[in-house]
Amino acid sequence: MRFTLIKDLSKHTQMRALLLGMLFFLTLFLLVDIAIKDTLIGLNLESISSTLYGNEEEYIEGINEGTLLEMIHADIFFMMMSLTLLSSIYTRVMGGSKTTNRLISVLFISALATLGFLLLAFYTSALFINAYIFTFALWHTIALLFSIVSFKKLL
Repeated sequence: MRFTLIKDLSKHTQMRALLLGMLFFLTLFLLVDIAIKDTLIGLNLESISSTLYGNEEEYIEGINEGTLLEMIHADIFFMMMSLTLLSSIYTRVMGGSKTTNRLISVLFISALATLGFLLLAFYTSALFINAYIFTFALWHTIALLFSIVSFKKLL
């Protein structure tokens, strides 16, 4: 994370190009993550409910506990890596203001809450599905906003 030590990114074109490339791949990851979640478990109440609990009318079996835990395990790792990189780039180009710190806190809390709400929905009640959808949309929106703002600042 050498870019956190460089005072003026405008003078270091190589580092700026590296950050732009990293932002491109992080943005691509976020967009593909949305598409994958839509395919695997769905992004609306009906499809998530069918995935988690099954649907007898459509002959859909509920998701296996091991499969869900494996998906969450992978999500924890990828969230941690992508959000840490994205937040550090955003902080670098925007500065460490209180607003930036609050947005980063909301980003990380909502990302973790997404996983928690999915587990709660699976193990307890479908009431947590809407909270899952909201926090999923929230952290992806903030992360994509970070990416877009950082792109603009670096260009």
